[in-house]
Parts: sequence; C-alpha cells; structure tokens
Amino acid sequence: MILFLQVAGGLILLYFGGEYLVRGAVALADRLGVSHLLIGLTVVAAGTSAPELVVCLIAALKGEPGIALGNVVGSNIANILLILGVTGAIAAIPTSRAALYRDGLAAVFATVLFAVMCMSGIVGRADGALMLVCLVSYLVYCYRSDKRSRKAQATIEAEIEELGGHETRYWVMTAKLVGGLVSVLLGSELLVAGARETARIAGVGPEIIGLSMVAIGTSLPELATGIAAAR
Repeated sequence: MILFLQVAGGLILLYFGGEYLVRGAVALADRLGVSHLLIGLTVVAAGTSAPELVVCLIAALKGEPGIALGNVVGSNIANILLILGVTGAIAAIPTSRAALYRDGLAAVFATVLFAVMCMSGIVGRADGALMLVCLVSYLVYCYRSDKRSRKAQATIEAEIEELGGHETRYWVMTAKLVGGLVSVLLGSELLVAGARETARIAGVGPEIIGLSMVAIGTSLPELATGIAAAR
C-alpha cells in the first residue's frame, strides 16, 4: 500500500507540477516580451518534457541508469502509439506534409542517432553534447521556417494564449513556476524511489519498470492534452 501511494503521489505531483511549470514559464516569458514563436519552440517544448527530464536526471544521479534509459525509450513509444492512438480513436488527426517531412525526419534522425549511440554500450558525455547540438540546430531551423509561415505563427499564438500568456501578475507567474518546479522535483523523487522498489519486489530489471510504469506515468500530461484536443 505504501509503495502504491508513493508511486501514485509521484505521478500526481508530476502531472500538476508539469502543468503549472509550463503555464508559469509561458506567462513569464510572454510578460517579458519574448517572441511567441520562440516561447512555443523552447519554453513550451521543454516544459512539457520536464517530468521525463527530471525523472531521468534523478534516476541517473541515484545510480539507476536503467530507469532513465527505459523512461526515454518508453516515453517516446507511449507518445506515438498510446497518445496518438487514443487521440486518433476519438477524432481524426489532420496532418501536414510539410510538417511530416520536417518534424518526422527529425524524429527518425534522433531515433537512429540514439540507437547508434546505444550500440557502443554507453551514452557518454560526448554523445550527450552531440545530441544537444542537434537539438539546438533543429530548434533554430524550426524558428526560421515557422517565422515565414503565418499558419504556424497563428497556431503558436493560440497555444500561448491557452497556456496563460494573458496572465500579467508577476506573483502569480512566479508562484506557478516555483510551485510547478518543486512539485516536479518531489514527484520525480517519489516515482524513482517507487520504481526502484517495484523492480526489486517484481524481480525484474529497472529498465522494464522505466519502459512501462514510469514512461506511461510521465506521459500522462501529453495523454490528457491529446484527449482534450480531440474532444
């Protein structure tokens, strides 16, 4: 029962913490006059991945790289098969050929790059630096291409407005940002500890727990967003 409450508490803190972290960061960036296009490509993108990022960092720092690796792979699988699957079952999802070529190819490239790195048996600091360089290059390219697209800018404007870009009170923005960050950190601590104990009791590798329970748990915000958007 304690283990269940620990994992459930971690997931709840991650869910709401991630939500308020994104809303606070978006509102603050908007208040500071940052371009909405830049907010959408950086603040929103990084904020929605905060649960996965913090869980992986804490797992690695606690000597559980299996949970971190499993969470990365499992979250990507859940994002494509679970979230798109559930969303598509509720309502048809229109696609853009231009976006498919740009973002789809980037996703394939990132997956292949990750697989090649894993074949060496370890993902080291140089590999991490290379991945960060690729990410920054991709974001710069997206910024330049979306800046020329009125449709892309209109979509991002609507997203920023929905996420709290209209908030003007600094104390509210700060409270959301700090509260969300603290909740994500505490939730990650609980979830990693619960996942480690679950793996021990079940007699399986931490990679399996990270690939399944942790990955699906950290993908809940995206799942909820996808269902809401489809409805």
